[in-house]
Amino acid sequence: MGGVLVIGDRWDRNLQRDYDITEEMTKEFFITKFSACVIGKADLKEEIAPFLRKWNWSGSVDGFLHYWFCGSRILNEP
Repeated sequence: MGGVLVIGDRWDRNLQRDYDITEEMTKEFFITKFSACVIGKADLKEEIAPFLRKWNWSGSVDGFLHYWFCGSRILNEP
């Protein structure tokens, strides 16, 4: 298969624990905008920016995306 196993808590749980941004808060983005970003029909940075303001994210869009894609994950090396 060649996949990578990542160990750790679900991303949304970490987001709530670390920044008090709940799954309920992020649901609108994932329902309305995320799928277009995944298939390349929309720019993730542009689409998520208005939501970050709603979620009271104090950092940059790049900082949020780094947290999302790189934060608190441990690769299962074996």
